Amino acid sequence: MEGFIILLLLAVALIFILPPVALAKAIRAQREIEKLKERLGELEAQDRSAVPTDKTATMPATAQPVISRVISLPPVPPQVDSPEAPKVTAPPPRPATAATTQPARAPI
Repeated sequence: MEGFIILLLLAVALIFILPPVALAKAIRAQREIEKLKERLGELEAQDRSAVPTDKTATMPATAQPVISRVISLPPVPPQVDSPEAPKVTAPPPRPATAATTQPARAPI
């Protein structure tokens, strides 16, 4: 009987408590997304207004190109081929003798 009461309480919690909590979290996440969209729009507008029209005027005369550092992997060592062992397909047939020969059985 105690197990049934625990099961009933879990079912009530899953049915009546879990959906409102999930809905509240989803609504809060939507509000955060809207805030982030507004902030991104403000930052883009601020960036557009800060960009000069003539980029060559702001570049120093002694500017050198930026060389990115490329990390290469070490070379893969060649695989050493092991000597192949002879392939055994099936054991050789044994000679038939009177002692090892059994009469054929009828199918069941």
